[in-house]
Amino acid sequence: MEGATSGAERRQAEGSEVVEYRPYEDGMLQAEVRIYTRRDGGRSERGPYWYFRFHEGGRQKKLYLGRTDDPEAVLAEKRSQRPAN
Repeated sequence: MEGATSGAERRQAEGSEVVEYRPYEDGMLQAEVRIYTRRDGGRSERGPYWYFRFHEGGRQKKLYLGRTDDPEAVLAEKRSQRPAN
């Protein structure tokens, strides 16, 4: 079976890949690209999708910011909407 991919190779080809990191105040902004394998065997990428990674209460958290050209502004808006603990 030439050309067939194993499950491990397929899983390695799929998933996400971080394409950019930006330090920001108390955490890190990161842009991720989602990678898919199409039915015809080709590779498809979607994104980048922005996330903000930070620590709160001794745990690492990840806040989704979406597809945007200005992740800092989206983060500031989302943080202003979060209730204070």
